[in-house]
Amino acid sequence: MTGLTKLPVELIAAIVSLLDDPDILTTRLTSRAVERASLPDFGHRFFRKKGYLITTPSLDVLAQIAAHEDLRKHVQHVWFNPDCFTFVHPACAPDAQEAPDPENPDSILQLLSPGDRKQYEAYQAVKQDHSFLLRRCGAQLQEVLTRIFANLPNLKIIGMRRSEDHAPWGWRQLKDTVGEDPRELGPIPSGPMHSLLGPTKLFLAIVNAAAAANPQLRRFYTDAIEIDNIRPDLLTQETLDKACGLIWYLEINMTRAWLYKHQKKDFAPDPEGYANGLVKLLKATTQLKEIGLQIFPDRQQSHGLAPDWQDSMRLTSLKLRDVRLLSDEEHPKPWRTIFAFLLDSCPKLNYLLFYQLFYECGGISFLGASDAPPDYLLALGTPIFPASASADSSAETFLLDSSRPALHVSGREAVAKRLEEVLERHCYHTYVPSHQIDEGSWHTDTSDEEW
Repeated sequence: MTGLTKLPVELIAAIVSLLDDPDILTTRLTSRAVERASLPDFGHRFFRKKGYLITTPSLDVLAQIAAHEDLRKHVQHVWFNPDCFTFVHPACAPDAQEAPDPENPDSILQLLSPGDRKQYEAYQAVKQDHSFLLRRCGAQLQEVLTRIFANLPNLKIIGMRRSEDHAPWGWRQLKDTVGEDPRELGPIPSGPMHSLLGPTKLFLAIVNAAAAANPQLRRFYTDAIEIDNIRPDLLTQETLDKACGLIWYLEINMTRAWLYKHQKKDFAPDPEGYANGLVKLLKATTQLKEIGLQIFPDRQQSHGLAPDWQDSMRLTSLKLRDVRLLSDEEHPKPWRTIFAFLLDSCPKLNYLLFYQLFYECGGISFLGASDAPPDYLLALGTPIFPASASADSSAETFLLDSSRPALHVSGREAVAKRLEEVLERHCYHTYVPSHQIDEGSWHTDTSDEEW
């Protein structure tokens, strides 16, 4: 290793860049000269893109990176897992049927084994910490993230990932300490909701922190947010404009779940105001090039979507999944309005992915120019489609099946051609065909590049 340290810094850096991840970590321990020379490659590999839990230890690591003179320059992509044993009653916890002694609340813990008690106390501590950070609609977390974002000069992407497939910092240590994976969701309650859930509070904290710290964000993706349940004063149009005005790539995963008033002074959204929060967010993204939209139903499987994007001329890519539109007297076939808007107002559109699109009575499916409606649609529902367009169905498209609610097409000319077909050749029916989407297509990351 002595010979290596005598080489020019550029050569040391080039040699270290050829090593595998475990080897670069070991090599950096050999000398200060190697450690300094390998810092650019080390920072790029291990700090460019990283996820974190909403816990103080995990966020402290991000804060230390943001405070490091060199490492902070390499951070471009930060994501957060909003969960921390969400809806989970851990195996180490006391039996839910056991009632504690009113005069000695800790008596129920005495029924646990020493090992279970230690795990349960660790579980309680991290849940209290998680709740503290998200209290007051994420105001405490917002303060933490504002300081962090302000110190990351090259931050371009912020996101939320609610999945066991991704590893935020500290998850394994928590799993070893508590005995269960903090990323896993327990049974989701079905009763009335009176307050915002964790993902929405995290969304609020991220947007408000981004507006205050003013990073030059280019991509933002969310997970399971209840955007229509957010009080207008907590998320103003001005705040959204500051946080999202430069975004090119937006992926929205949201739930349709109304809040219920517990007291008269509590906020509850107006059921007539479908998608007001979504429209506010879209209005803020005036530089938008690509959007992915997924809406999960809850109680009422409906949501509005308004083609009200101010700068649709820039839009190059669109993904829509699990979205339901409502019809009215003016728009009896609601998706036709969207398809016409895309065809007439988005000349740069070169990628489309539609999956599971709905209206209030069922789903829609797509037909090629020469396809006839499937017999089972005629039997189980009443397809509604005008006269066939004259477009040729041989465009470079990937139409899964006339009976399947999916469409996937790329290339500007192919997209325009397919939209002409779809405009007149989509069916409204009460039957919803079953089809498993290729998740790789949905989550294809076209923007996770080196900025």
